[in-house]
Amino acid sequence: MRISTNTIYQLSTSQMSALQEKISQTSQQASTGKKVMTPQDDPVGSAKLLEAKQAITMNDQYSVNRNALKYTIGIANVALNGIQDTMQSMNEQIVNLGNGTLSSSNRQSIALTLQSHLDHLVSLSNTKDAAGHYIFSGYKSDTASINASTYAYGGDANNALIQVDSSTQLGLGVNANSMFSSGFLAQVKTSINTLSNAASTDAQIATAISDLSTAFNASQITVNAAQVTLGTSENRLTSMDSIGSERALAYKDAVSSLEDVDYNKVLSDLARQQLQLQVAQKTFTQISNLSIFNYIK
Repeated sequence: MRISTNTIYQLSTSQMSALQEKISQTSQQASTGKKVMTPQDDPVGSAKLLEAKQAITMNDQYSVNRNALKYTIGIANVALNGIQDTMQSMNEQIVNLGNGTLSSSNRQSIALTLQSHLDHLVSLSNTKDAAGHYIFSGYKSDTASINASTYAYGGDANNALIQVDSSTQLGLGVNANSMFSSGFLAQVKTSINTLSNAASTDAQIATAISDLSTAFNASQITVNAAQVTLGTSENRLTSMDSIGSERALAYKDAVSSLEDVDYNKVLSDLARQQLQLQVAQKTFTQISNLSIFNYIK
């Protein structure tokens, strides 16, 4: 079958145009180090790349969330250590109250010391984070955890959770209500009032001391439990950090394999394409000259 000169011309120009487009694309890959992957060029690869980048974004956000929670746990640990120290000092005063030779003024002096310890416990219970939120108030972080007048809990029982992994939400897990046994702070205040009152009978004083000791022992257990809860959460977050770091590397490798070019291959492709274009241009010129010569002849 005879092919017309016009057909040969169109085929040659189409071939050169396609080669020039390939060279442009390959040159861009060589200069940017990235594969040109638009949805039109590679729908499957583009979708995988988008998914990998979204996974990196989410993994980074989980890391930010874990750091935020670890920061809050750190503040809570400092507060709980202070509570433990204060309760230890309070226990020393409770032991002193067991001395049957104490005078009324001695008991009043101890009561003043206990009041100071109580005030400190309230202050520590109302610890805030850098944003001014009460960390021991559950969801009601804008409300003081402990009322300084009534010693009642002002927060709620809910645990403010944050997403720390794709399938895990964690929170502080501790509030001022769970830290102290029911009514401990109020009981301390009741006992202080009894000890401070010179008119209190021996029986009333004995009851106040007994009730205070019982409430203290119960709260010592709950405070210890709160510290265990924080320690467990810290360990879980540390473990998740390790897993998150491994995932970050895996996601980065996935993005690199989809997005980054193989420079040796790209440069080889570019040289080959440029050679093909040179051959095509030379052939086109030869064909064009031959056609013109035949036409003139």
